[in-house]
Amino acid sequence: MDVSPVLASQLEMTGKTWATLQKEGIEESEQRSVDYFFDAPDESRAQALATALEAQGAPPADVTSQRVGFIRKKVVWSVSGTTAPLSMSLDSLRDWVTDMVELGATHDTPFDGWGTEL
Repeated sequence: MDVSPVLASQLEMTGKTWATLQKEGIEESEQRSVDYFFDAPDESRAQALATALEAQGAPPADVTSQRVGFIRKKVVWSVSGTTAPLSMSLDSLRDWVTDMVELGATHDTPFDGWGTEL
């Protein structure tokens, strides 16, 4: 899986989100937890990613499914969770996003983004 397009998009969004966070008063090196989201093609890959995240020291992730489509025939899976507090800076967030995109790619589970409370 080529992560280049996903990584470029996520890094661009991270820069924009960081600018917004700074305007809202979040200071560099402040510690904040970050909510993250991945899209998974099936339950086994979602569970494998959740296990890999936990193995890296993350709190347990939520693995959920939802039926979608006109007749709700298709099932989509997602992995989401909240990190332990991270140091808030553009560089540290970009490094973390890069790690998440690469980890998701190893499980064929694209990183869908992140956010934090203000």
